Amino acid sequence: MLAVTVAMTTIAVGMLPGVAQAARPSWVSSGLSGVEAKGQYSRTGNSVHFYGNVKDTAGDDKAVKIIVRFSGECCAHAITNKKGVGKSVPVDLSSTKAAHLEVKECKGGGIRLWTCGDYKRIY
Repeated sequence: MLAVTVAMTTIAVGMLPGVAQAARPSWVSSGLSGVEAKGQYSRTGNSVHFYGNVKDTAGDDKAVKIIVRFSGECCAHAITNKKGVGKSVPVDLSSTKAAHLEVKECKGGGIRLWTCGDYKRIY
């Protein structure tokens, strides 16, 4: 009975947002001017849960985005923020094939009018 109680307590404490976030590593993107992207991730083997926010910090009437590339996947994921300066959009991605993860920031708009930084390896 005691083992079950201890296990239940451990699960309950692990589910508290403050406790779970403190144990997860954080990430921040490369620092392209006008783009702020940061958050946390959790990893088990090749499985990863990657989350955070992308924020427009420049008043230049350009949208911002990050491109997330998981190793082992054929395609990258783009998260675009067109809400305007000071506004954030959430990032919430998962992969079961990620031996490593890279992120790059971009700003601009249209199909070919984006200016992007280099990929930054998160882990």
